Amino acid sequence: MINLYTGNYVRVQWGGIVSEYFLACNGVKQGGVLSPVLFCLYVDGLLMALSDAGVGCFMGDNFVGALAYADDIVLLAPSASALRLMLSICDNYAGDYSISFNASKSKCLVVLPSSRRFICNHIKNCTFYVGGSPIEFVESFAHLGHIITNQLTDNVDIMNRRNNFVGQVNSVLCFFSKLNVSVRYKLFQSYCMSIYGCELWSLTNDKIDDLCISWRKSLRRIFGLPYDTHCFILPLLGQCLPLYDEICSRSLSFIKTCVQHKSKLIRAVANYGIRYGRHNSFLGHNALICAHRYNININDIITGCVINAKFIINSYFNELVDDSHYYTSCFVHELLLLRDNALVLSNNVVLSFNDLEQLIKVVCTC
Repeated sequence: MINLYTGNYVRVQWGGIVSEYFLACNGVKQGGVLSPVLFCLYVDGLLMALSDAGVGCFMGDNFVGALAYADDIVLLAPSASALRLMLSICDNYAGDYSISFNASKSKCLVVLPSSRRFICNHIKNCTFYVGGSPIEFVESFAHLGHIITNQLTDNVDIMNRRNNFVGQVNSVLCFFSKLNVSVRYKLFQSYCMSIYGCELWSLTNDKIDDLCISWRKSLRRIFGLPYDTHCFILPLLGQCLPLYDEICSRSLSFIKTCVQHKSKLIRAVANYGIRYGRHNSFLGHNALICAHRYNININDIITGCVINAKFIINSYFNELVDDSHYYTSCFVHELLLLRDNALVLSNNVVLSFNDLEQLIKVVCTC
C-alpha cells in the first residue's frame, strides 16, 4: 500500500497559455476555477492508466488498486513488482502532465497475514521511488482522518480518538468552567463528540471501553458531579445514548448506507460480508453484534429494512430505564440548576452551595 501526496499546485498548459492552480480543497485561483474539479480532471487519466495496466488489487473484475480523494492517492498492490510498475505509471503520467508527487509526504505500508509477518523485515529492504525520491516505510499512517496500521487493528485509531477527546474536554473546562452547566454541556456536545471514523471500528474492540470510560469521566466533570456518580444517571442527564450505543448506532447507519449504496461494487462487498463473511468480515461482524444486542433480524439489515437505527437503539435504551432512574436524573438536573442559580425554589427557600453539593453527592452515589 502506497499513500501518494501530489503537492500543493500544478502547472497547466493549454494552447501555449500557462497558469498555476492551487490544489488545496478550499483553494480558488484565477477565474474562479475550483481546485478539486481541476484535480479530478488531472487524476482521472492516471486512474484509467493504472486500471488498464492490469496490475494492482482487484475484487473480481473490479480494479481497486488506486483510491483517490482530495489530493491523496492510495495504491494497493499484491506484490513489490506490481507496486513498482504502478509507481512507474505514476511517474510517466506526472512527466506528461506536469504533476509533482511529493515523496517526502508519501508513505509505504506493508500489510501481511499473521502467518507471514516474519518476512516483513525482508520486504523493508525493498526501496520504492516516486519522482526519483525514495518512499518511507511506516507501520501506520492517517488516511482521511483514520489511522491505518500494518496489523489492521483499530487500537491506535481508537486511542488517538480517545486522547483527542480528552484534550477537547480539558479545553472546554479550562475556558468555560464559569458558565452554567447547560451551556457547558452544549459546548461539550458541539466540540468534543464528533467521534469521526468510529463507524469503521470493530464493536468488540477492548479499546472502545477505554473511550467509554473517558466519556463517563468527562460527563461527570462537565456536570460537576462526584467522581463515583452512578453511570445510569449520565446519559439520562445528558438526554443522549450511552457512548457505546451511540457508536453502534453510527455503525448500523454506515452498514445500511453500504448495503443500499449506488455503487454495485460497494453493495456487493457489503452484502457478501454480512451474508457469508460474518465474523471474518468487518461489516458482517458489526452487523451480527448489532443484531444480537438490539434484537434485529439480520435479514432486515441486509435488505435495508432497518430504516432508522437511531430510533431502534433509543427504544432499546428506554426499555432498560425504569422510573426510579428517570426520576433520579430529573432530581439531579434540578439540583444542578439550583447550584448554578438558574432555578429558584418557591416560598423563598434558600439552600447554600454546600447544601446543594451534599444533596447532589447523596443522590448521585447512594
